[in-house]
Order: sequence, then C-alpha cells, then structure tokens
Amino acid sequence: MATGNQKSWCDATLRSIQWAPEAGSLTLAFHDGLNQPRTIRFEHAHAVNIALTNPLGNAAPPMTWDATFEQHSDHDWTVTFDFAAQGTITVRCSAFAEE
Repeated sequence: MATGNQKSWCDATLRSIQWAPEAGSLTLAFHDGLNQPRTIRFEHAHAVNIALTNPLGNAAPPMTWDATFEQHSDHDWTVTFDFAAQGTITVRCSAFAEE
C-alpha cells in the first residue's frame, strides 16, 4: 500500500464510513467537487476521532474544507479531514491509499 495521494480534498462530500476494527481498517468514501467518487482506505487505523455535527439542521452530508496529511515516521501518519462548521475526522494510521 502506498502512503496515499495528498491532492486537494476541498469540496469533497462524505458518502460513507466503513470501519473494520478486527482488521484495523477504516475506509472513507467521498464524491469530489465534480461528483466523481473518491475513496481513501487507512491501514492499522487507531486513535480514530469522528466529530461531526449538523449545525445547519439540514440533511446535506458533510463537505470538506481541506485535509492535512502529517507524517511522523515511515509508518505513522495523522490524517485530518476538516469539514468546517460540521467538524472533523482524524485518523492515525500506518499507511493510507486512495482506491
């Protein structure tokens, strides 16, 4: 697994979250600003923090403002998706890849 694609994550709409705790795998599925699917899978995910709210009171799914990819060592990353007023998703993992 590569260490992932760090191209822009602005204006991506969150579509699903899949967590497989027995495998330590987390998958986030999005549609980008052009409505094309994007999926990112995290291996050996831990310290997962999903803190999303709906302050506008509507049924619209969360949309990203940005994402940051911080490498601590060869196999230690922290990835944070910023959904502006709707919150964040932060994942610490050994590797990630866009599928």
